[in-house]
Amino acid sequence: MFGKSKTLWIIVVVVGALFLLPNTTRAQDDPQRLMELQNQMQKIRQEQVAARREEEAGQAEKQRQEDEYNNRMRMLAFSASGIIALYLAGSALVSYRNPENVKQRRLRREWAVMEREQRQKEEERRKVLLQEQRTQAKEREWQRKENERQGEFQRIAAIVKDIRAMPRYAVWRQDVFARYGRKCAIGGFNCRTDNLEVDHFPQSLHSLVSRYRIPDAGIQAYECTALWDVNNGAVLCKIHHDQTSSSQYRQQKLAQ
Repeated sequence: MFGKSKTLWIIVVVVGALFLLPNTTRAQDDPQRLMELQNQMQKIRQEQVAARREEEAGQAEKQRQEDEYNNRMRMLAFSASGIIALYLAGSALVSYRNPENVKQRRLRREWAVMEREQRQKEEERRKVLLQEQRTQAKEREWQRKENERQGEFQRIAAIVKDIRAMPRYAVWRQDVFARYGRKCAIGGFNCRTDNLEVDHFPQSLHSLVSRYRIPDAGIQAYECTALWDVNNGAVLCKIHHDQTSSSQYRQQKLAQ
């Protein structure tokens, strides 16, 4: 709108200038006529300024009305949003306090507690079962190893028994008697000389058979010099012989 008005005023000025131009040349010698022309031009410029200000004021008023309208619409939108929010909150509160909904929530909580307790019981049962399985596995492994040790001990005990029945064992026994005499190496008031025994000491016969992996009372046992070493022998009475650690260990294993 301002652009059209500006163009109109330019046309008016140009036409006025063309109309007044001849009179201006004629009025150069007439000061009064020149003053009138200047007043008319100033009046036209004032009218242009007034029209421009009026147009700007109209634009500002229009912008103010639009802003006011937009503000009013925003307020209405905010009010509507608040009313809808209050309505929804009230509906939710009414629904929350509904006895049927309260009952359903209570049932859901009870069901959740029951499920949680059931899961905890199942987890504890699983842990106990796993612990029992581990314990049983350890017991089976221990029993297997114990059976292996017991079987190995029985095998070596049988070999030791066969070695003691060898003629060379009798010779070794007599050599120990000849070296240390027929008296207990420990001695004491309770020693008896009528039941003296010869013991492999400090290395027992059982440990020697296990160490050198002697399979039986055969050629390997015969050629094993450690078995027939007189320095690894001692004369003990039966009382003290039974008190040695190797004899007690052997008796304990045989009792099992």
